[in-house]
Amino acid sequence: MAKFLWRFIYTLKIGWKKGYEMDGQNKLVAAILNQGSHYIIPSYQRDYQWGEERWQSLVSDILHAVTNEDGDPPHWLGIFLTSQSTNVVHPGFSGQMQYLVIDGQQRLITIAIWVAALVHHSQDKGLPVEFDLKNMAKITVQESDRVYFEAVLNNLWRNTELFDHRGHPILRAYFYFRYLLWHGQTALAEDDPIPLPKIRKPNAEEKFEAQWQVAAESKSGLKVPRGAEANSIELLTSTLFRLSVFSLIHNPATDETQAVIFDTLNGKHQELEPLDHVRNSLFVRINNLEAQDIYKEFWYPAETELRSIALKNMKAGKAFIYDYVISKGEKKHQKNINATRGASHFATMIKGKKDSEIPNFIEHDLVPAMLTWQVVVRAQDQVKINGLAVKFPDEILQLMSNIRDLSQGPANPVVLHYASGFVTGKVTAPTLASILFLLENFLVRQILGGRPMQPLRSRLMDVMGAVGGDYSLERLQEILSKADWVQNRELIEIATTQRIYDKATAKALGAIFRGIERQLSGKGSMNFKIAKGEGNYSIEHIYPRINSKWLGDLETWGCLEEEMDRRRHVIGNLTVVTNSHNSAVGNKSFADKRNYPTVSGNAAPLSLNASWQGHDITSWTPKLIDDRSLLLIQAATNYWKTI
Repeated sequence: MAKFLWRFIYTLKIGWKKGYEMDGQNKLVAAILNQGSHYIIPSYQRDYQWGEERWQSLVSDILHAVTNEDGDPPHWLGIFLTSQSTNVVHPGFSGQMQYLVIDGQQRLITIAIWVAALVHHSQDKGLPVEFDLKNMAKITVQESDRVYFEAVLNNLWRNTELFDHRGHPILRAYFYFRYLLWHGQTALAEDDPIPLPKIRKPNAEEKFEAQWQVAAESKSGLKVPRGAEANSIELLTSTLFRLSVFSLIHNPATDETQAVIFDTLNGKHQELEPLDHVRNSLFVRINNLEAQDIYKEFWYPAETELRSIALKNMKAGKAFIYDYVISKGEKKHQKNINATRGASHFATMIKGKKDSEIPNFIEHDLVPAMLTWQVVVRAQDQVKINGLAVKFPDEILQLMSNIRDLSQGPANPVVLHYASGFVTGKVTAPTLASILFLLENFLVRQILGGRPMQPLRSRLMDVMGAVGGDYSLERLQEILSKADWVQNRELIEIATTQRIYDKATAKALGAIFRGIERQLSGKGSMNFKIAKGEGNYSIEHIYPRINSKWLGDLETWGCLEEEMDRRRHVIGNLTVVTNSHNSAVGNKSFADKRNYPTVSGNAAPLSLNASWQGHDITSWTPKLIDDRSLLLIQAATNYWKTI
């Protein structure tokens, strides 16, 4: 409680500095559930998802409240955040008020289920119950939860038609609470959840309690023996009058963003992701009926697809918001952009938009970007929007794959900006191809020039800050030319000494070698893929890292081992071979490596390998490595021309 009060005071201080004070009150559960209130869980919120650990934790809070003496402050449960109504009136006011629930909906629904379980258990026991569920606040839950929530409130849990749906979280929560109450004080007092016994569909006259009794007398059931009868009336009274939540009514026009409020009041132990915060902060500003239509038609399909993407280091929703904010040039306005604060960056970005502009922004900007991002990270090849498929030419898809291999993510915002422009009709396919080739050129030169990759994202953030809302090739070319564009002269000067293998990933080197191969072989060159598995390719050291089988040849050729070691990781000593070649002869002699097939099946030999596999090449010396380094760099600069 003390930690909460400190956070709340801190929040009020922020509000005072910014010229507003968020309207909040500590309210008893009885006031929250007052019949004068109607709570609506917006369609864009999550379905009911709480499970056994949360349910048992709530029961523990209630048992704590039971022990309170009269006059003790109510036991605090948490935050309840709703949207601003026409007039600021808190739950418990005598008038009829509607609230859109922004945060706390899982707790609100759980409390309602618990109260229903207490009332029905008491009625089954013939106990006098003064609380009438029909006079409880109306709660409109998600459509997918609605039939189960109504069944719970109306004591229809024994309905055999619902038996096969008892795994639904709302029905399961009610079953769990009824089982705890039947089990008695011992189960209620457990710190950890107790397992619900497996039951079969009862016949017309049989009750679940009979099966529970059999389970309780079993070996596993005796681990938690039944205790004294639960005092359901006392539990109901304590729930209503000895528990409280802090009710906050949020006004998007004047208050801090929901993401900031949520994090400040609840700390970092929260389940919402940046994408959840973004969605909620947008839809709360739209009329509820219009919000439902936009959510179902545009947002939900896009978000569902987005969340299905698995990335290595970050959830897709978080990564998208981060890339999207950067793509809009927010580094220029907000200085430091980081993924964890993505929702706050987004809220700052759209703060100046009028509520009336939000629907159009979602439909014509954010959702198209959300769908396009899936192509950018190469999880999709096309965008389906408004029932139509926007297809990207193969050349553009390959450029996107190359850019992703080269940067492993930092270039996503740049690609997203221009690819979204293509989807929304602002950029033509030829222009997009030229823009992506220019970006690929920039990245290749950064890698070949030995530029550290660590600050690449920051560099590209600055690029997007300068781009702003422009979609022209000329503007991007002007900006990149001033963003440490590496010139040919420098690449040639360092070609024989640059330990490129230490600077770049295998995938990045593969993208560079694909461009070199295209320059050497022409448009029909092989589009080899650097990846594990049969039929794919690897980056290979011609002079290997384990050189024991080369020492005799080096002596014969008159080569110093240290001279060869110095060149081991330069571009001239690297090549592309099949995974089978790498596995079979990776550390073997030069002759063995030369004579083993370097391509898969009947594919034509790669032109980039001719410079070490030619019939006239019988040795591999420092001079030959230097010559090949210069040859490959020359091919690279001919393919990716300077600006």
